[in-house]
Amino acid sequence: MKAKFTFNNGFGLIEIVVTLGLIGTLFVASFPLLAMTLQQIRRAENESRATFLGQDAIEAAKNLRDQSWGSIEALDASELYHPTIQNGEWAFVLGTEALELIFTRSTQFFVVERDENGTIVESGGTIDPNTRKVESKVTWTEQGSARETKLITYLSNFAFADGFIETFTQTNQTDFAKGSGTSTDIFRSPGNIRLDYTMLKGENFNSYANGGDPTGWVDTKADFSLAQDDALFKIYDVDTKVFGSRGNHRDVHSHLVQAGSDAWTNYEVSGRFFLEDEDDVFGITFFSKYPTADKYYSFANIGDDGTLMMSGRGTSLTSREGGWDSGVTPEEETWYRFRVQVKDVNAQTHIAGKAWKASEAEPASWQTTSFDDSATRSSAGTIGMWVSAGDDVYLDDVEVRSLASYTTPGVYESMLFDTTTPSHFDTMTWEADMPQGTSVEVRLRTAASQGLLLSAPWYGPTSGGDAYTQNTVSQKINSIHSGDRWMQYQVTLATTNAPVSPSFEEIHITYAEK
Repeated sequence: MKAKFTFNNGFGLIEIVVTLGLIGTLFVASFPLLAMTLQQIRRAENESRATFLGQDAIEAAKNLRDQSWGSIEALDASELYHPTIQNGEWAFVLGTEALELIFTRSTQFFVVERDENGTIVESGGTIDPNTRKVESKVTWTEQGSARETKLITYLSNFAFADGFIETFTQTNQTDFAKGSGTSTDIFRSPGNIRLDYTMLKGENFNSYANGGDPTGWVDTKADFSLAQDDALFKIYDVDTKVFGSRGNHRDVHSHLVQAGSDAWTNYEVSGRFFLEDEDDVFGITFFSKYPTADKYYSFANIGDDGTLMMSGRGTSLTSREGGWDSGVTPEEETWYRFRVQVKDVNAQTHIAGKAWKASEAEPASWQTTSFDDSATRSSAGTIGMWVSAGDDVYLDDVEVRSLASYTTPGVYESMLFDTTTPSHFDTMTWEADMPQGTSVEVRLRTAASQGLLLSAPWYGPTSGGDAYTQNTVSQKINSIHSGDRWMQYQVTLATTNAPVSPSFEEIHITYAEK
């Protein structure tokens, strides 16, 4: 028997064709998905790489901060920078940088503002000089679209974290009295420094010989006589030269007589006096008509218990708030300082005065105020002294200054201050009252030692040619001072309006151990 075979050739071919068709369809359909997957992988790789590059710049900024906060301070907040290595250390240079063919990297160091609670705010706050906002940005183009990664951090000057900052502060007369006035006179009142009034006469008597007569002083005889006798008051050497009277004299006077002194008005007279015995009488006279007429006002120890009080001779006074009496009784063998202002105001003569031990601080307020509105009042005149004593009475450091104008400019130099260690000087904040037409400038100098400080140059915030001029604003101190130990500040006050003066009221300088 023959074998019988059957072949299904058509069915096998169709199956193959269908299978190949399905595979082709699936393969074509997978192309977009595959392309999208590859794009996502590439994007993830780019984003990861951009983040790494951005973080690398942030770490470079932190390293720069650790090397020197001054390097961070020096970077302009409006500019773009990129990190680089210089002399083995991180640095930031201007401009962006291209990396790995597709990336562009930049870093910006923004200033930071804080509100009154210390919270960081976008605007309207006070600049914090010890914090910077660092923004590191990496950009690239991908499939025709711009892409970027941005990292932000805040850097702080750790040396000035709470607990590390020290502050040098001066706010009152005791503080300001430790400094000096140079160039022109500075007046240190209980709460500020201002320009001094224009000098009409200044006399400390040191240029005269012992036993001599100072120029321009005219002595008149006892009992309020107008007759001249220049043997009554002389120069005496009592460790320093002074002007005064020795021996038993009753109601004698010596007055300053120079060109125009009889017409002096609206002025301040100040100085110091000494009584050998508490029963001696001394008075400073002002708006005086001597030696042509027996008429003046005086601030003399003629009150109850020998207190210094205001009085008028040839006219009368009416007390104002504070009265005629200062309440100060001069002790014997003790130097006292005095200050008297006298003004011709609206048909009245206004007088204010105070006195205090020379070894103590000047009182903040006037101790006595009074006025004269009588028909016999004086509205101008010279200054002098009245003595009725059996012992030594001395006058010294006499100054007469016009209340109508100020000297300008005036320069004040502070005390020398020792921080005790090499320091980084951070910020300066000062406050002043500056009426229109006035100005205040502050400068600083530092040195490694007290001896070097006295010859060190003065600097402003950027150079020796500028000054700190922003009232009530915290200003960054010039980094040239970093590492020094001794410090001194200088204040220059000026006015273009003669009757008006600025007043410097306080200063705060922060520093920390370097």
